Amino acid sequence: MKKALSVFFMAAIALLLGFSVNAASDTTGDLVIHYHNWDNDYTDLGSHAWGDTAAPKETFDGTDDFGVYFNYPDVAVGTSVGFIAVEWANGAQNWDAKHTGDVNLDDSVVIANKVVHVYVFENANNQYLVADPDQYNMLLTYFDPSGAYEDTLGVHAWNGWSGYQMLDETSEDWTNAPIVASWGSPDPVFMTVGKASDGTEVKAAMLTTATAPTSDATPGLLIYAGADGNKKTGDVNAYPALGDTPTLGEAGVAYVVSKGDAYTAGDNIFFNDPVSFFTEAFSFRLVAFNAAENTGTYAANPNSIIVKTSATITNPYAEAETEEAQTAAVATIEGWFTLTEVLTVNESGEALTYGDEVTIDRVDFALSNTTLQDFVIVLSDTNALDNTKMYEIAFNLGEEGDANKEAAIMVDMDTEAPVLEFTYPTSFTGADAASRVIEIELGSDWNQAWFPRYAVNDNRDGDLSSFVFVPAGDNSTLNTGELGDYTIMLQVSDKWGNVTQVTFIFRVVEGSGE
Repeated sequence: MKKALSVFFMAAIALLLGFSVNAASDTTGDLVIHYHNWDNDYTDLGSHAWGDTAAPKETFDGTDDFGVYFNYPDVAVGTSVGFIAVEWANGAQNWDAKHTGDVNLDDSVVIANKVVHVYVFENANNQYLVADPDQYNMLLTYFDPSGAYEDTLGVHAWNGWSGYQMLDETSEDWTNAPIVASWGSPDPVFMTVGKASDGTEVKAAMLTTATAPTSDATPGLLIYAGADGNKKTGDVNAYPALGDTPTLGEAGVAYVVSKGDAYTAGDNIFFNDPVSFFTEAFSFRLVAFNAAENTGTYAANPNSIIVKTSATITNPYAEAETEEAQTAAVATIEGWFTLTEVLTVNESGEALTYGDEVTIDRVDFALSNTTLQDFVIVLSDTNALDNTKMYEIAFNLGEEGDANKEAAIMVDMDTEAPVLEFTYPTSFTGADAASRVIEIELGSDWNQAWFPRYAVNDNRDGDLSSFVFVPAGDNSTLNTGELGDYTIMLQVSDKWGNVTQVTFIFRVVEGSGE
C-alpha cells in the first residue's frame, strides 16, 4: 500500500492535542491532489491552485506510489478547486514548464469533514479521477502504445466490487456507477486521463469496494473489448494493489500496458510500480501499427515501410547550412535504420533468429522539420518485401549512453486479401456461393444488366472495385443457348499479390412460354 500521507499524520497529532485538522463546522473538507509524471521525475515541480483556501505551492507535500501529492485542507464545500502541475523557478511558476492544463475539480468533490483524494496524470486537460472517501479504491491505469482503444473497451469484473467512480453527465456530480457482471458486455469504466509525449491517450478508471480485499478474497477483473480474442490482461486483482492494510478513501494502483489482443500472461500488469510501468510503456520505441487509423510502423507496399517513433528526434538536415552538410545529414539519418529478414520468432512474435540484411535504397523524411517522428523506408524493386517472409526494422540513433535511442519492431506485412461484397442483387447479401444464383431464360441475348454489382475494399490499398476481372478458364463462360448452371468467377488482387476469388452462378432456365 502507498506510504502514509502526511495529512493522516497531521490528523493523528491533532487528535492527541484535542483539536481537529478540519474546521469545526460541517462546511469544509480536505483535498489531497495526487499527481503522476510518466517519467517519475518531479524535479522543481510545484503547483498552481485556486478556489477558496487552495493556493499555489512551490513544491509538493510528499511522495507515494502514484507520484507526489499536494494537501489542500479546509476547503469550503461547494468550491470548484483548480489545479495545474507546473515547475517553479526563482520563487515563481515557470509557465513554459506546465505539466498539465487547467484541472477544474467539480464543486461536488469537496465533502464536509472528509479527506478526498484526487488523482491527476501528466498532460491532463481538465481530466482527473476521484477516490470514494468511504470505500477502498483501486486506480486502474491502462495504456495502449498504439492508441488503438476499441469503442467497446472496458472490464469484466467479479467478486465484490461496489462499482466505479464516474462524473454523472446529468447532475455533474461524481457518483459510484454499478458494475454489471455480464460476460461479453464490458463495463465502460475508462476515462481518458492524460497523454503520452507522442500524443497517445492514456485511460484510467477508479474502482471501489466496500470490503478490504485479502489474499483469499479479492475482487478481480480483466480488461477486454467483449471477447476472448481481445482480452488485454489476465486477472487483475485488488489485493496486490491495496495491500494488507488498505485505507478507506485512498487508492492503490494497477498499471497495465497493452501487449495486443488475447494477451493474458500477466507480465503487463504493475501494481504500485510506476517505474516499471514507465519503462514498459514509454521507453523509446517504434510505434506499432494501428490498422483502424492506418498509422504506426508498417509496410505500405512491397517497396516502402512507414516508420513512426514514439518520441521526436532532432533533424540534422534542418540544422545543416551547406550542401555538403545536408548530404552528410541524409547519410546520418539513413544510417539510423536497419532492415533484416527474420527467420523465426518467439511465442510473443518477437524476432528470434535472423537472415540477411535488406539493403535500404533511401529514407524519406520532412526535410525542413526541426524534429522528426515519421519516416518512409524506400526499397528498390530488387530488394522489395516478400509477404511470405518476415522482417524487422531497427532504429539506432548512434549516440553515447543515455542520449542514444534504440528500438526494433517486426514489420507489419499485408497478408490480407481484398474483401469483395456484392451490392446487387440483394439476395446475394450474406449468401454462400451455391445460393448466389441469377436466372436467365434460355435463348436470351446477353444483357450487361444481368451481371451482379459489387464493391471491393482492401485494408492497405483501399477501393479496388475497378480492378475486378473474370479470369480465363472453366469459370468464365456462359451459354444462354443451353440449359444448366454456369459458375462465374470474379478475381481481384492487391499490390502484394493477395488474391480474392468469389463465384456466383448464371442459371439458364426454360422460358415462361409467353
